[in-house]
Amino acid sequence: MPDEKIVSIPWDEFVSKVCLRQEILSLFEVLRKEAESRGLFLYVAGGPVRDFLLGREIMDVDLVLVGDWEIILDRVLSKLGGRLLMRSQFLTYKVQLGGETIDLATARKEYYSQPAVLPQVARAGLEDDIWRRDFTINALIYGLTSPYREKIVDKVGGIEDIKKGIIRPLHEKSFIDDPTRILRGLRYKVRFAFNFGEEFFRALKLAEEVSSPLSLSPTRLSQELVNFVKKEPFHLLYHLISELKMFEILKKFGLKERNFEEDDLIVLARARGELGEKEFQKLFLLSLVELNEQNLARLGFGNEERSQIEKYLKKIEEGLYYRDDILKTVETLERIPLFFLYRLLLEARFREMVREYLEKWRYVKPLIGGYDLKALGVTDGKRIGEILREIRRMKLLGKLNSPSEELDFAKNLIFFRN
Repeated sequence: MPDEKIVSIPWDEFVSKVCLRQEILSLFEVLRKEAESRGLFLYVAGGPVRDFLLGREIMDVDLVLVGDWEIILDRVLSKLGGRLLMRSQFLTYKVQLGGETIDLATARKEYYSQPAVLPQVARAGLEDDIWRRDFTINALIYGLTSPYREKIVDKVGGIEDIKKGIIRPLHEKSFIDDPTRILRGLRYKVRFAFNFGEEFFRALKLAEEVSSPLSLSPTRLSQELVNFVKKEPFHLLYHLISELKMFEILKKFGLKERNFEEDDLIVLARARGELGEKEFQKLFLLSLVELNEQNLARLGFGNEERSQIEKYLKKIEEGLYYRDDILKTVETLERIPLFFLYRLLLEARFREMVREYLEKWRYVKPLIGGYDLKALGVTDGKRIGEILREIRRMKLLGKLNSPSEELDFAKNLIFFRN
């Protein structure tokens, strides 16, 4: 076990890196005074301390209390006009102050009944709270009250690992307990341009031996993979995916990966600007793997959604079949959700057709409408629809380029029909 290392850092210096509103910092000060008056140890833990030592801006602060938050929360929130939003089974709390939400945690010990399941927790002291964490670089704390007020405390060698740029789990069974740490460690490796320590690979091997990554629930697996686009900058995405491939990480989690190419980033970048957040996350997950039943189930796509995706694949095959009938092809593609069309854009056999649709065909629609046809004496709604479809077909073929041309074409159809 490394020797304990303590570094004094004035609060003003630490907080200068914190990018939070003043009212939140005021909350921290009130919480600090309340905890101090009751002899409770309050501290900042994990990522904020790591980022401070790396000279990075601190975008979020995790406050941890050795003791019971219930003792002080009511008093503090009533004083500041905040309110408690949630308390969880993991002894964490979410509070609201103004327009901000803040997460508060309790120093705790974790017990894993079996590999890859969520832990049971119990209140504990500082030592247990430190050693339950994922990596040494995330196991540093900064004290806000006695006995370590305005001090960084390192009991695990995290400061030295930050200096050396090493990602190291706290114990060799870490990934057996929680295999999401494998994916998290890879994100830290790329984000900070660090390297894995030998302990990382030993922990990975032990986890594989007991199939812990395969035991991870589909929901937790997909949530952790989504963090690649949710918590990491887009320009690092190809590097992240390359690391997944290099260490065969997806295979360890029971996924058959597809060959993700650098040009695929162009598709994802375009899709990110058009899709909603949830739809883009689905696209990202599907971009990592081959489109088969096993992969979809492993990523947490439900029965109904998997059935829908199977239907989409059949429709796109129909689109290829209808290539001689451009209108039918377009109408087929219109029935496929946009996120899945972007996924199909990554498949060579569909690429040309889907690209044409996304870049051109979907925007081609008649400039005249039903009211114009009614002015020409067409009153039957079905007939109006048929004429507008034929106009769209001709526009897709490049044969109609203006409203007047569309009207002339409509008149010919009406005349011919009569």
